[in-house]
Amino acid sequence: MIAAAAAAAAAAAAAVLLPVASADTVLYSSSAYESGALGTGPNQTFVSTGSSFVAPILNYLTNSSTATSGLVFLTWYRNFVTNPVIVDAASGSIVYVGPVSTAMGFSVQEYKGEPVLTHFAGTVVLPAGYGQGEFVVRASNYSVIDSFSYVGLAANMSDLHEFVLTSDNTALLQAYNSTPADLTAFGGPADGYVLDCLFQEVDVDTKEVLFEWSTLEHVPVSDTLATFAVSGNQTAPFDYCHMNSLEKDQAGNYLVSLRALSAVYSIDGKSGDILWKMGGANNSFTFGDGVEFYYQHHARLHSDIRSSPFNMTLFDNGMEASGNDKEAYGRGLFLSVDTTAKTVSVLAEYKPSFNTTISSQGSVQLLDSGNILVGWGADAAFSEYTIDGTLVRDVQFAEVGST
Repeated sequence: MIAAAAAAAAAAAAAVLLPVASADTVLYSSSAYESGALGTGPNQTFVSTGSSFVAPILNYLTNSSTATSGLVFLTWYRNFVTNPVIVDAASGSIVYVGPVSTAMGFSVQEYKGEPVLTHFAGTVVLPAGYGQGEFVVRASNYSVIDSFSYVGLAANMSDLHEFVLTSDNTALLQAYNSTPADLTAFGGPADGYVLDCLFQEVDVDTKEVLFEWSTLEHVPVSDTLATFAVSGNQTAPFDYCHMNSLEKDQAGNYLVSLRALSAVYSIDGKSGDILWKMGGANNSFTFGDGVEFYYQHHARLHSDIRSSPFNMTLFDNGMEASGNDKEAYGRGLFLSVDTTAKTVSVLAEYKPSFNTTISSQGSVQLLDSGNILVGWGADAAFSEYTIDGTLVRDVQFAEVGST
């Protein structure tokens, strides 16, 4: 069971969603659920939607009255088949369930001034775990009003990890491209191949490429912390970077997370130069106690980067997808970053109740209420915390550890 979790405020979501399912099964502190006695992924269907529309049964371990009301957006991912689900956070009731497909990155964004649903549609390439497809934009009646695929590559080559519609009427997309590289330093072939992680910003209306960046052109393969466990040929390239989040900041630069390098990069929005690197080899910063992170996801800014120090959240997996634990558990982190003093300190840590590292995926979101929502990626759960780290909601949507 694999999942990616995201959330939006109820007001924003309500503007685009019409409920199609309710009055369903919800469990509370079920030992049978936690032990797997109900199966690794307890689920339910609805008379109104038929058997092709499958939703998880949620198990609430903690649900404080101080937790945020609203809707949680899940891409419920099992056996590499997904379907989007929207859940009422307070009750666990299913508000919406979409058809089984390969839909990921399910979220509410703004498109030309209107709230829309966006999601990835395509295939998952294994074992690297990236996507080949497109991102779809849906209106309030669920009709498709636009789609985006990475420009300059073969059709439907956009990666599943990130799609951002900006306030400048542009879109940010990623792609993975098999590219020749010398892999003899890793015990691979001299005429080997790596996955070059790419991103671009395009005009929403014309799809004109406004900016493009290649990891391989700026980050040497030798910086990777990934285990070399593939042949390294064109059909099984080495995933040395694994780009998994992307954001444009207030200065017009880009914040990029490269998981296989255990680092977050700031990329100059004009030259493409690396402005700084947080984590991994050749770290630009001195880390305070508890900052060290490994194989992270979902780096996000929460204050103006032009004023240092600024705040950032990220999801610290603590392990490589193939194993190789570096920490005792995965976690969400709220960080203070000082680019003048070149220091990073922990403001708060969000620890899972199940106390394990997370093999893949994960998200940390600052809610409008001021609380923090953490999606636990490959461990099918989401949790809400006060900003200082007090757990106020803890929910499973499959047996934890059932990936």
